[in-house]
Amino acid sequence: INRIENGIDFITKTDVGLKAFRFANRCMMIQQAQTKVALEFRSSGKRVTPVYNGEWRLFQIMFLLMSINGVSDKEHPDRDIVDLIWFPTGGGKTEAYLGVAAYLMAYRRLSADIFNVDEYAGVTVFMRYTLRLLTTQQFQRATALICAAEYIRVENEHIYGTLPFSIGLWIGNDSSPNSLKDAAEKMEELKQGREVLKGNPMQLTHCPWCGSEFTPNDYEITEKHQKIRCHYTQCEFYGDTGLPVYTVDEAIYQHVPTFIIGTVDKIAQLPWKSNMHELFGEKNFYHPKHGFSLEDKETKRSWEKINRLKPPELIIQDELHLISGPLGSLTGLYEVTVDLLCQQNGIGPKIIASTATIRGAEEQIKSLYGRNVMQFPLAVQQSDDNFVSYSVDTNKKPGRLYIGVCAPGESTKIQAIQTYSALAMITRSESRELIDPYWTILGYFNTLKELAGMLTTFKDEIPSRLAMLDPNNKFSHQLVVKEMTSRKKAKEIPELLSRMEKTIDEEGVLDALLATNMISVGVDINRLGVMVVHGQPKTTSEYIQATSRVGREYPGLVLTIFNSMRSRDLSHYEMFRAYHQSIYRNVEAMSVTPFSVGARKKGLTGAFIGYLRQMLIEISKEKSAHEFEINEQVEVLSEKFTKRILQTGEREKEEIEKELTLLLEWWEEMASKYEGNLDYRNMKYTKNHLLKTFTEKAKTKEAKSAMMSLRNVEGEIQVEEMWLADE
Repeated sequence: INRIENGIDFITKTDVGLKAFRFANRCMMIQQAQTKVALEFRSSGKRVTPVYNGEWRLFQIMFLLMSINGVSDKEHPDRDIVDLIWFPTGGGKTEAYLGVAAYLMAYRRLSADIFNVDEYAGVTVFMRYTLRLLTTQQFQRATALICAAEYIRVENEHIYGTLPFSIGLWIGNDSSPNSLKDAAEKMEELKQGREVLKGNPMQLTHCPWCGSEFTPNDYEITEKHQKIRCHYTQCEFYGDTGLPVYTVDEAIYQHVPTFIIGTVDKIAQLPWKSNMHELFGEKNFYHPKHGFSLEDKETKRSWEKINRLKPPELIIQDELHLISGPLGSLTGLYEVTVDLLCQQNGIGPKIIASTATIRGAEEQIKSLYGRNVMQFPLAVQQSDDNFVSYSVDTNKKPGRLYIGVCAPGESTKIQAIQTYSALAMITRSESRELIDPYWTILGYFNTLKELAGMLTTFKDEIPSRLAMLDPNNKFSHQLVVKEMTSRKKAKEIPELLSRMEKTIDEEGVLDALLATNMISVGVDINRLGVMVVHGQPKTTSEYIQATSRVGREYPGLVLTIFNSMRSRDLSHYEMFRAYHQSIYRNVEAMSVTPFSVGARKKGLTGAFIGYLRQMLIEISKEKSAHEFEINEQVEVLSEKFTKRILQTGEREKEEIEKELTLLLEWWEEMASKYEGNLDYRNMKYTKNHLLKTFTEKAKTKEAKSAMMSLRNVEGEIQVEEMWLADE
């Protein structure tokens, strides 16, 4: 309550704060209206007029008000608190933190001299996700926000400056290209009708403003620039205006977007890339058309000399419960580097996290960010009423109905055939008017093996069962079934999400979608109403997240098929009612140990070397590793790194100092031994290199191992197919 009152006090007493609050309010109204317009066009093909008079939910307004001091005043105590939005799925968490992002984007410009771009340009918001599917979904929503902000800026250039609000999708090379040259080649392949299996630059499939479907011709990518244009003539971003969106790494480094969305995996590239410091503000020159550069451009026309840009001031971590286990521990190590790179005059960024299912958040956040946490909203007197939300009786508003299915003596395959066939028969026999939410059946599987078996079943056993239930063939027994798993290519994910939105009156509607835990987070499709869960998921958190994909707008039905031969499944079936009545009480605490022996062995070298490489610009180039020496500046940086680690409370100062000193001495010895010829990584023409991956055979025996991804820690086993001469 005090923080909310302080926020109200700030915006009523400061003109800049009030203007930024109004900007955020208008921005969110436009974003929500245009999102509805885009969805309406995508689902029905009808063009409708946007209505900019929506409502923020009470908790979204309250969260923005309580965040205002922390994001506005760098010296305020709230700056060092991690705000955790703990709210059920579908409750509007995304809108809450996007509202804070909109406020900060406006406040940064309103409090600066708009004629000096270095006072407000650069990355303002850095948002990270753990899964590529989640990143793709939220990128669409965040892009709509940036379009709304740009719509307002164009009307008020004298207030918000001439530099556009923009957004960048900063993900792995498997999903999006790193270079413009590579992206241009792949766009040509797409325009010729060929399939791009890896690094598809076409990450936006629909216009976030008007909903029009993009074609490869809407993307203009050359070796020098990237532009995405909407082809609908009435769209605000039609023609030369284009969307302020960048999906290629090189274009992101050129323009340093206001808002960056990336995966947590990307930060593992810190020791391997020479220019990641540019996203944290290291730029010296600006050109209105070509963006920013760190190279000397004084001899070239129209390039303006500037001071370094501001680093990111807000970090958003969605689905915090996924930052756990090995991934969370390694992320915690690299968070030290990210936090220090974002610091300005010793002051770090504001951090906001969100989740629907978590326990032990205080310990997890302390280990990850070295900060205290404040949960919002907080239930004080009643567990089902926290002032901004409360439980509603299902007689007044339908929720989700959970049903457990267990048939001892019958295989789970037979149970699944009977269940899917019954659901298909019922939905296709009833009136089409109300049945759409239950037409597409979601299937959730704990393993790929079980899912693959069910895909085969949909092709043979289920049609046979339907032929018996429907002898008159009133509907087609060959159901349209797709899978959503890690086997899907990056370009197929957005297409699959679009198909899931199609209703029974549209061509291409899905009869069933079989998914692994990819569907657990980020799939916000309101029309879905029924799910079949094959076996109790490993954790309660996963169970809540997965089943929350259905029953958002319409009454939901969840059928869990238990295997009577598994003791865990049988136990859940026997305690079915009691378990579901207190389901949030059963959520497991997260395990994060970023400074354990195993985590340090895997990640400390990469995190520390990456920090030094990005901070010491003079030795950041690929062939500059030999120029390193331990001096006063290096000792200061090492001390900051140690201090940040100690904030987590996990290690003693002497232990950390000893490990970091050994790394510094090793690097200095390498630089001295291979003077004038030491690269950072092992490349084709490299003679000596400082780092290696955990799986490669190093040319330099003293090279230390560092990770390139936070997931693929162990090496893969290569399988070679061999044929005999006569086969």
